[in-house]
Amino acid sequence: MEIKITEILVTIITGIIGLLIGVKLERNKRLLEMKKELYTAFLDINAEYVYHKEDNLLNEKYTKVCDKLCIYGAKEVLELISLIHEKNHENTEYQNTEKGKHEYAKLVNVMRKDVNTSGVETRTILNILEYFSTKSS
Repeated sequence: MEIKITEILVTIITGIIGLLIGVKLERNKRLLEMKKELYTAFLDINAEYVYHKEDNLLNEKYTKVCDKLCIYGAKEVLELISLIHEKNHENTEYQNTEKGKHEYAKLVNVMRKDVNTSGVETRTILNILEYFSTKSS
């Protein structure tokens, strides 16, 4: 009789542990998806913001995305965004400088790392950003 009780307890405990692990994995998966969407939204809005700073609707969207980033964004992502914002306040053309472009490429790579996507070389990101910035000018 004792063996059956032990087997039942082990089965119950194993089931509870499995359930808890499953819930945690599902939560992490949802958080990762949310971060992917949030980082993409930030990059999209940031690209528009560079050209349309006076657009109130865009400012509102940008603020909402940044608010969510403050809650869900990785520490390193937030620190880089903060640095870029600080530098942009000092010099509105900072993002167009070589150093500003490198910081932005670094931000993209940190975001990629945070959502479990492999990083790419800074030059690759800069080439892509440069290509599309010349297309939109």
